Amino acid sequence: MSHSPDPEERLAWALLHAAQVPARARAVVIEGGGPAHFLGAALRMRQSRFAFIETEVRARLRRFVDEGGHILGGPAPAELGRLDRASSPPLCAYARGAPALLQRTPAVAVIGTRKPSADGQRRAQEIARGLAAAGVVVVSGGALGIDTCAHEAALAAGGTTVAVLGAPVGHPAEPPRQVRALFDPGTAGRVCAVAVHAAGVAMAKGLFVSRNRYIAALSDAVIVVEGRRQSGTLHTARAAKKMGIDVYAVPGPPEDEGCRAPNQLLAHGAARALLDVADVVRAVGGTPPGRAPPARAGAAPGGLLAYLAERGGEASVDEVAAGLGWPVHKVQQEALHQELFGAVEREGVALRLRS
Repeated sequence: MSHSPDPEERLAWALLHAAQVPARARAVVIEGGGPAHFLGAALRMRQSRFAFIETEVRARLRRFVDEGGHILGGPAPAELGRLDRASSPPLCAYARGAPALLQRTPAVAVIGTRKPSADGQRRAQEIARGLAAAGVVVVSGGALGIDTCAHEAALAAGGTTVAVLGAPVGHPAEPPRQVRALFDPGTAGRVCAVAVHAAGVAMAKGLFVSRNRYIAALSDAVIVVEGRRQSGTLHTARAAKKMGIDVYAVPGPPEDEGCRAPNQLLAHGAARALLDVADVVRAVGGTPPGRAPPARAGAAPGGLLAYLAERGGEASVDEVAAGLGWPVHKVQQEALHQELFGAVEREGVALRLRS
């Protein structure tokens, strides 16, 4: 049933998605003559919803594609990657950036409030850096606060990130300003922003709630950093539990309202306490600490820790790069990784083994 549709066929499937045709109707559409035939029959019946789709929505979708966007799914559900694991997957999805990241594993969601504390921001950044340094895709919702901290920190560490958006594709708020800021020449191939709601859908708070299940579907684990008692992050945690995906929560002071969501999950046995990001890395199969790419001929054997030990426990970033035959960005990425695991400390360009 699955095949790679051409651009016009992709557009027709996206129009069906806008007409609220569910993914479960995919086979019916294919057997009934395809999306163009289905749309043509509806237009001949002069249904107002389809008339709107034929004009305004078609224009929005063409603009999205002209801006470099990718229409995924339709008759090719494999293109949706792990979005198709959700309880009610979308007929189509709409990706900016690198859609291949929807297929990548391991992946971990880092989520939380839009109004985090300074400690919450720091924790989200540390967690995302540790995951990125271990080769884990960092997933979040593209919102302000914890989400943005996670996306930005993952990219700064040389990693990859996926933002699952709540706004419909083609809406002026899609993608939001903070997500657009993630795209620059230095992040090419390392970031994907994916909308799961069709063009023409009216903006509503419920869209952001429903997209949370897709954040969970893309992930091997979910980490809740901060959130209030009725935080939307709890929707993502519940969706993850229903799918059998592990949920971790960062414990906080009981009196802190911003820590109510993770503390509530822990109190009810719905999450594991996150005390060390290494626990999540091991659970999802990320790169173990100290594992390094093969060194070039003539390079010092072993990884960063072995090299520092040979140099008396301390060396500069440039010295490590030359000694191991690694690019500087790889040294910095591994140093971040080992710093989060407590094996290395940094001062300026100097790297030291912790005693």
